[in-house]
Amino acid sequence: MEFQGRAQYKEGDEIEVFLEQVEDSEGQLILSKSRADFCAYGTGYISRLKRGDHRGRILRRIKGGVVVDLFGVDAFLPGSQIDLRQIPDMDSLIGKTFKFRVIKVNKARRNIVVVAAA
Repeated sequence: MEFQGRAQYKEGDEIEVFLEQVEDSEGQLILSKSRADFCAYGTGYISRLKRGDHRGRILRRIKGGVVVDLFGVDAFLPGSQIDLRQIPDMDSLIGKTFKFRVIKVNKARRNIVVVAAA
């Protein structure tokens, strides 16, 4: 589930979402809150991301690395960039906050790649 911070909303609140797909195989709308958030950030946000180090929280483990919450937008931290040596238990990092540096932003694919900052 991609919708973070559900507790801050109550029934009847309006939120922006991005329409991913009008109808899936079960006839359901496919909406994305994170994609709407990413699209809402303008060029200024992206240029700010590329400068300096930023604090982010590791959310979950995925194939090849982990997902980092960077200002409410998901970023990818490759497993090979977490530390100089292999981390035996990457799950132990979930929920912890570290400094990250953005090395790549692909706005068209809604993709941010980060590395651990010193």
